[in-house]
Amino acid sequence: MPITWIAIERPTIRWAPPAANGSSRAGSASDVALQRAPPRPRRAWHAGKCRTPNLRHTAIKLPYPDPMITHNTSSKLARNDNGRLSVMIIEAGQVAVVTGAAQGLGRALAAGLLDRGVSVVLADIATESLHDTAEAFTARGAAILPVTTDVSDPVAVTTLAARTLEHFGRVDLVVNNAGIANGGGQPLWQSDPQDWQRVLAVNLLGVVHGIQAFVPHLVAAGAGHVVNIASLAGLIASPFGAAYCASKHAVVALSETLRSALEIMSLPIGVTVVCPGLVRTPLGERVIALAQADDDGWAEQAPAGLPMERTQRLRAAIQYLLLTVIEPEVAAERILAAVEANRLYELTHGDPEDGARHRVEGILAALDNHS
Repeated sequence: MPITWIAIERPTIRWAPPAANGSSRAGSASDVALQRAPPRPRRAWHAGKCRTPNLRHTAIKLPYPDPMITHNTSSKLARNDNGRLSVMIIEAGQVAVVTGAAQGLGRALAAGLLDRGVSVVLADIATESLHDTAEAFTARGAAILPVTTDVSDPVAVTTLAARTLEHFGRVDLVVNNAGIANGGGQPLWQSDPQDWQRVLAVNLLGVVHGIQAFVPHLVAAGAGHVVNIASLAGLIASPFGAAYCASKHAVVALSETLRSALEIMSLPIGVTVVCPGLVRTPLGERVIALAQADDDGWAEQAPAGLPMERTQRLRAAIQYLLLTVIEPEVAAERILAAVEANRLYELTHGDPEDGARHRVEGILAALDNHS
């Protein structure tokens, strides 16, 4: 089957150097000019054909000083291989907030950060599991703060931010990881409206609340990074998980929007949206159990009304996911590496069934119809 690779260029904010006479770059709005940076052609493969797209790079000359100079921050700053600000080198002394931290991927991310000497605020709605996790981390000498938090409640997330600053005095990394899944197994037109409200309240609005509560503090500090956990389901379509799929697509778009706003405002804060496949977590175990179910167990949970051939294909696809499952610790290490590389997208599993590539291929084909 054809594999589609695409090259995507985002507008780059480039700072003009100081004038030769040492004068300030400050000026009126009329001093803001658009400049075109030298093109850097990148190769792209579309439907098996190699071509070099005509990519335009736009730089903005702004009458403000370089944020590398004006922001007073103890977070280390670096530049990635594209010359952009890579605003976080994870190291001891920093403070991270992880939602959904009591178990699964959230716990693995917290453990990875603690291993690097980062202090971690553990947030989760499951109080008992949260405190069990906190006790386990404390026993090994980690600096942690457990805070019971319902991310669907904006007041609770604002309180989480306040407690973080009150306890640690700073925040450097925010991981919006908390998420839930609905029952699934039904087409969109048969889905329960309450499922939609519940899933969107946690998976989408929980991320919005995290951004609204913490990003102002990152802006004030002049550095930091936001990690939003979406899913591979945020890049492809799932026929029987409309609410979950839609919520994760929204998290991807939300993250792109956040990064775009931060870049255009020249704020040195990174954003990474993570689109994992199947991870061995409590949420993932439900899929694993379905894939391993016998015929009777599968029949109880399979979508009703499907022809036998389609049912068998769906079952085979779910069973294939077992070959791609990874441990949460492996996923966590890949995510933290993406943060330090300042990557916008992190697909911890790649694209095992080429679903994301086929989706993009369809979009590119539609564009070709109008070119």
